Amino acid sequence: MYRHTLSLLVVLLVSLCVAALAADFVLSVTVSPNVLILRAPTNWITIHTNLALSAVERATVEVAVDGNPLPLAAIFADSRGQMVIKIAQDEVDPYVEPPHATFVVSGYTKAGLSFEGSDTIVVKD
Repeated sequence: MYRHTLSLLVVLLVSLCVAALAADFVLSVTVSPNVLILRAPTNWITIHTNLALSAVERATVEVAVDGNPLPLAAIFADSRGQMVIKIAQDEVDPYVEPPHATFVVSGYTKAGLSFEGSDTIVVKD
């Protein structure tokens, strides 16, 4: 009985810790191009989101590719007012390799809510 109760308690604590680490909401993220050819003459990686830029605390926005933080070249609103992020491809190339790479966008809104979203693209030599 004691062992069963202890196991249940451990599972509950782990679940609570995971929930505490999760973002307040999941961001929809689309990386363009969706196929990255290394050393190709592409200047920019563009990341489109479904979050209104007016709601974003810009200084908190971060992008990582396969766990490596990337410098952001620009953050702006598209024609619908949603956040778009530009990153120079030469900042991305050293961190990616075939067959794929995952970009993760995270940050906070002006209301203090955290957001996070990801997109995985194909990488070719």
